Amino acid sequence: EYANEEVVVESEPQDSRPLWQQLEEQKDKAEQAKEDLGRSLRGTKAVDEDEAAFLDQLISQKRKKERMRQKQVEDGLDEWEAEQQRLKKERAKEQKAQQKKRDLSDLERAFHGDLPTSVPPEDLKELSVG
Repeated sequence: EYANEEVVVESEPQDSRPLWQQLEEQKDKAEQAKEDLGRSLRGTKAVDEDEAAFLDQLISQKRKKERMRQKQVEDGLDEWEAEQQRLKKERAKEQKAQQKKRDLSDLERAFHGDLPTSVPPEDLKELSVG
């Protein structure tokens, strides 16, 4: 089934000019690119010591601000984590208190006969006092 398929190969158009003309054109293009680069760099100049010191100072200030910002983020994260731990402990304490309250309520109802229990009433007195 593949024998009937045509294979199309695209190639660059053949340049019929002599080789010396082709090479000369490539050389001219390379020289033009070099001149364009030179023109684009003409506006730049070397940095003197005062300018370098100023730029170093700017970079130093930027780094210092970045370190301060990072420290603020870390401090804020530490505070948030501490608050989360505090809230977690507080919730656990509240849940424990609520459970104790429910247990006491259950004991009181069991003591008064509202709930069936297998614990004798004299043992319930000891549990509710403790």
